[in-house]
Amino acid sequence: MTASAERDATDLASVVADIVEPIFAPIEALAARVRECGPGHARMREDDLAPAAAMVRSTLAKQPLYAGFGFIADVGAVEGSDHFMLWWQMRGSGAARLRLTLDPSHPDHYDYLVMPWFTAARDERRRVVHGPYVDFSGSDLFTLTMTMPVYEGDRFLGITGADLHYLDLERQLVRVLRSAPGDACVINDEGRVIATNTACWVVSSRLRQPVEVGVGGVTGLAPVPGGYAWSVVTGAISA
Repeated sequence: MTASAERDATDLASVVADIVEPIFAPIEALAARVRECGPGHARMREDDLAPAAAMVRSTLAKQPLYAGFGFIADVGAVEGSDHFMLWWQMRGSGAARLRLTLDPSHPDHYDYLVMPWFTAARDERRRVVHGPYVDFSGSDLFTLTMTMPVYEGDRFLGITGADLHYLDLERQLVRVLRSAPGDACVINDEGRVIATNTACWVVSSRLRQPVEVGVGGVTGLAPVPGGYAWSVVTGAISA
């Protein structure tokens, strides 16, 4: 890797992080609010979460990138139900609470416990960005889901997160990538393309080759700061 290629990838990754951090900020704030709502010794009740619900609704009104936002509980964290979602979506000009079938015995059961944005946040105790994908179970949008775990000590309470209007975020990322002197893209830890400045790569496709500097045309590779496993890749490589 040349010094300039390394700098280009690192500089791009830093600017991408500057875009993503304000998107994660309300997710982190909601996690703190959920912890404040917990009694500290027993299951939370839905009434305990009223301040968190108010934060969800007010945040949605101020975050144009958010299609949905909320808290999703671990099994048994909320009294009265093994599965619990405190999640609102923007519909028309207002926010409405999302109601999915959470009963495991029902044929339309929505099993969020196996979703990558839930399991990775829980098991790896880190921020997660999943997608882009079409959310057939919730918003029916092409979206990215951003989450983070909510722990009270060693007790896992669930995750807070947001579904994003992906195309709006993509436009911001592409503007950054277009400042690169050549081809560049943002990828996740699976090598899946999040955004790109060239038609050589297709969003949501996975790069066929290992992403390694000096291999297959890769000239630069830099992690995006923030702990959600994105990287910036530069160079004339094919998807």
